[in-house]
Amino acid sequence: MLLQSEQPPYADAALSIIRNVGIFNGREKQLMELRGGAPYRDMLRHFFPRLRRLEVSVRWNIRAVSVGEAYQLIYTHPEWLSLSEMYAAARYYRPGTEQYREVYEIAAYRFPEDVVANINASSAVMLTGDTKSGRAYLQRVESDPRSWNNLGVLALMEGHAGEAEKWFRKAVGIEPRKARQNLQRLQGIPVANDRELQDKRGER
Repeated sequence: MLLQSEQPPYADAALSIIRNVGIFNGREKQLMELRGGAPYRDMLRHFFPRLRRLEVSVRWNIRAVSVGEAYQLIYTHPEWLSLSEMYAAARYYRPGTEQYREVYEIAAYRFPEDVVANINASSAVMLTGDTKSGRAYLQRVESDPRSWNNLGVLALMEGHAGEAEKWFRKAVGIEPRKARQNLQRLQGIPVANDRELQDKRGER
């Protein structure tokens, strides 16, 4: 008890009232009248605020969301999903569809500082032919080497072959297979797997 531990001059008198007078029997009134009210005013200033302070410790476990739940929550409560759970929801849709694009744009909106989220969003919108949105996402992360291959594809889609070659050559050291395939396409050489844009879901 604070009065016992700190022992102000009026401690014994105040403790006697607290111990012997009930809350509903005038305890507060007697404390207020003790020694002209000075002890009560001192308790109001120094002790009561400390008695009213609450410290709460909260623990929780975050439940894993199933793919089926993620598929539903992506449109209703995206704030409940992690980035990897959003990518799981994207697997429900075929690349190039509006739903596929929407999932990745929601992910980039919810995680605007995440490099991979922006690269994936650029891929998704470029698959629908939207180069303007693709550039907006890539401009956020163009200093990151993982964006270089997509920047090359974007330049190629916009008709800037020289710029595209520059980005693809830079990307060879980061994504050699995709970058070389894109360089071959640029040079008119047939490529077995003709998919320029691949998402990086799950990459950290």
